[in-house]
Amino acid sequence: MLTSELIEEECKGHDYQTILKSQQVNVFYVGSKQALICQVNADINLKKFKETLIQLVPVTQKLKICQLVVDRRNMFTIHFPSLEWFYAIWLPQMIKSGVRRLHIVLPENELFRFSLRIGKQRILKEHPQLLHQDLPPNFYKNLKEVFQNI
Repeated sequence: MLTSELIEEECKGHDYQTILKSQQVNVFYVGSKQALICQVNADINLKKFKETLIQLVPVTQKLKICQLVVDRRNMFTIHFPSLEWFYAIWLPQMIKSGVRRLHIVLPENELFRFSLRIGKQRILKEHPQLLHQDLPPNFYKNLKEVFQNI
């Protein structure tokens, strides 16, 4: 099953619509949950990744998004520069735009989970101001779990 097809399958029964599809990220909107789902793809070109996610800031404001779901199941390891930019630059902009809860769908891959922990520790060490962001992530195995909790 293609990656975007997996999301579409898991979103059945919810009022979702596709916002954009790219090599970097696929984005879906679930109106009844006031949620934006960002499915990050395995191969990240940092410039294109940034360009794509920056487009979502005004979308978040316009649609009054409160829930941000980041689906990383397609990733094998963490791409540190994109993770750092995500937490230090983009996420604060999304919070200012109305996001109140962060949900992350993780792959079963233990190497990924380990590299995520190490990456977040490094980012917090380099950007201590991020410790004060009141948006602790909630972690899930799939979108069904996310939908049950939002």
